[in-house]
Amino acid sequence: GTIYFSYGHFFQIPPFAYLYSNPEFEVISGRFNSILGNADLNPQSTITYEIGLKQQLADDIGIEAICFYKDINDLLGSQLYELYSRGDYYARYGNKDYGNVQGVTFSFEKRRGRGLLSASLDYTYQFSESNASSPEAAFVDAQSDPPVESQRFVVPVDWDQRHTLNFNVTLSKPRNWAVSLLGRLGSGLPYTPALQGVRTDYENSERKPMQYTFDLNAHKDFYIGKMKAAVLLQIYNLFDRLNEDSVNSDTGRATYSL
Repeated sequence: GTIYFSYGHFFQIPPFAYLYSNPEFEVISGRFNSILGNADLNPQSTITYEIGLKQQLADDIGIEAICFYKDINDLLGSQLYELYSRGDYYARYGNKDYGNVQGVTFSFEKRRGRGLLSASLDYTYQFSESNASSPEAAFVDAQSDPPVESQRFVVPVDWDQRHTLNFNVTLSKPRNWAVSLLGRLGSGLPYTPALQGVRTDYENSERKPMQYTFDLNAHKDFYIGKMKAAVLLQIYNLFDRLNEDSVNSDTGRATYSL
């Protein structure tokens, strides 16, 4: 068994597209028709904490548990400005947003021993929160008619998946054949409920339907003298699952709207 701990500070320069967007600082007349880059942006910073346990249960079976937390600061956001001389409004990218990620991961692995079976499984329970899911969030809110007040507290981000499960089960005979089933399951991603374009609750307060996909891989080896040949079969989305990626904001489903 092994217990380990990790702590670190990480810094990342924002993509150059945000530093040099609209480099001539052209502001189009009107209410928030322009967003400007900012070459004076600070690096985005993340402080990470992680503690984990690895444990062998048998010669070919092992488990692992990980607990992690990430504190994210100086995320890109939109700073709003007004030109009082002309009554025009514009936005500029700045380090104003923040977020955090916390969760646990459990994994199981069985290596192929004397038999045919090998398998692996991992499950993650995670919270990913921020006051904005994109650098343009405040800018888009200000463009709305009437304007929408931007979030002042953390909410689930667009990619926050509370439950994630991945597994792989393989039956194989070395130098002969193998069949693998791969599964990916996840709880629904968040969306903002709205009725006829007007929000009915805070941002990302509702969840889309869960998503899952199964793939099948198989191969058979053939030996002709010193030559080896293989027949490969790959089936993506084995059960022809249609996951609802984009949903109507009034129902949370892709198939119907109010």
